[in-house]
Amino acid sequence: MFDKKCLFLVVLVAFISLVVTAPSGGAFCFGQRCPPTTTGCMKHRESTKDLKSLEVTILCWRNKEILENHTSLIPNPFESFWADTESDATFTIGKDGKLIPKLVSDNNSN
Repeated sequence: MFDKKCLFLVVLVAFISLVVTAPSGGAFCFGQRCPPTTTGCMKHRESTKDLKSLEVTILCWRNKEILENHTSLIPNPFESFWADTESDATFTIGKDGKLIPKLVSDNNSN
């Protein structure tokens, strides 16, 4: 009887640890987690008025709709005005020649 209880307890603990550590899905854009339906990302950095910091904005979007917006401040290593923008999206060509956006989460798994 004791062995069955121990076995049950071990199986239960193993199951709980799998559930807790299972990936929750979604996509990563420039290091930020985005919703699973994200098809593209944009990162924009621009110096603040006092030139001491860079405001970093990461957008997660699906087609033309912004799903999430992450903004943070980091020290400005340039000590002058700075602005740049990066974007990332992957498309496939459909049978009718239309561009079909791929999910960012599909690209992350490669």
